[in-house]
Amino acid sequence: MTTERLAALNALAASFGCVLVCLDREFRVVHASAPADESLFAPGSDVRAALERGERFEAWPSCSAAPFAGSDPEIAYVALVGNGDRASALQHVLEQHRWEREAAARALGISRTTLWRRMRDAGLVRPARR
Repeated sequence: MTTERLAALNALAASFGCVLVCLDREFRVVHASAPADESLFAPGSDVRAALERGERFEAWPSCSAAPFAGSDPEIAYVALVGNGDRASALQHVLEQHRWEREAAARALGISRTTLWRRMRDAGLVRPARR
C-alpha cells in the first residue's frame, strides 16, 4: 500500500473517531494508526472467525473488518476499530463540512441517503442557522 493511500486511510479512520488496523495472514498487526485492542483478532474471536471464513465483520461502532483486496501482499485484512461513539464521529465530520450533507457524505465515502439514515439513527439534527 502506498504511503499516500495509507495516510488517506488513517485520516478517514480519524474522521470517524476510529483506529485503522492492517493485519497480515497470521493476524499480526502490520499497521495501526493508533493503539488498538488486538484481542479483537485473537483466536476464537468473532472478528477473526468471520475473516478466516473470508467474510466481512460488522459490529459498528465497535469494529468493522474485511479481507483486504488491495495490491499489498503484506496486508490480508483491514479493520476499523471504533471508540463506540458513532454519533460524535458523524457530528465531527458534519461540523468539518459546515453540516453540508453532500460534502460530508463524499468525505465519508457514503451516499447522502446513508448519511441521512445514520444521522437519523444517531439523533443528529442540523443546528438552526443564525
